[in-house]
This record gives sequence, C-alpha cells and structure tokens, in this order.
Amino acid sequence: MTGGQQGGARTHLQHGTRILLVADDPVLGDWLLEEFKDVGCPVALATRGKDGLQLVQSGLVDVVISEMGLTDLPGMDLLRELHGMDKMPKVILTTNRHSDFLAERAVQNGASAVLCKPFRIEELLAAIARSLMN
Repeated sequence: MTGGQQGGARTHLQHGTRILLVADDPVLGDWLLEEFKDVGCPVALATRGKDGLQLVQSGLVDVVISEMGLTDLPGMDLLRELHGMDKMPKVILTTNRHSDFLAERAVQNGASAVLCKPFRIEELLAAIARSLMN
C-alpha cells in the first residue's frame, strides 16, 4: 500500500470514528490501541467478547474489530448478536486461519471484512475505510 493510500485511510479515521477492539491477545490489543491512538481515534479495548457486546449495545461504537476465536463469544456469534441492533456497527474480524469458506460465511453474516493474522495496520485501516464507505 502506498503512503498516499495509508494517509487517506488515517485521515478518514481522524473524523471521530469510534473503534472497539475485542481481543484476548494482549500483544494484538496493545498494538492496535497504540495505532489507533496515533491517528486520534476514540478507541476502547474489551478482552472478552461479552464485554465487547455490552459496549456495542451502548451505541457509541462505529467499528468493531474482533478476533474470530474468542473463547467466550467467538466472532461469528458476536455477528449474530449484533444483527438485531437498529444501527449495527461495521464489524471486521481477524483470524489465525485462512479459510475462504469462513471469510465468505462471515461476510454473509454481516462482517465487512475478515483479515488473517499477521496483518499490517495499513490493511486494517483500508478495510475500515472501505466498510465506512458502504
């Protein structure tokens, strides 16, 4: 990704996009918190899926970035829970396993994107920007 595209995604996010990270991997959570703070996004971190769901239900979340393999509320289950909301946030799932079938199923169930770990921050920012345009 070129610097111009990265800057565009970062600029788009500076306009108050509220991000919720749902990650039980402390390395991933800390890394993403720092990245989003650097671009000036309001960001919160939940280390359990059920805690993330409660934060989403507060209505103060635009984009959810969740690990697919959370033990208490896996990403696909989180999508099902969010489907009944009046204003469902955009959801981007992350996974350790590449599976076209799983990614397609997640998108069919409402995910904006599925990213395989490890991913670059530019990939995530671009996925967020695309999801907000749709």
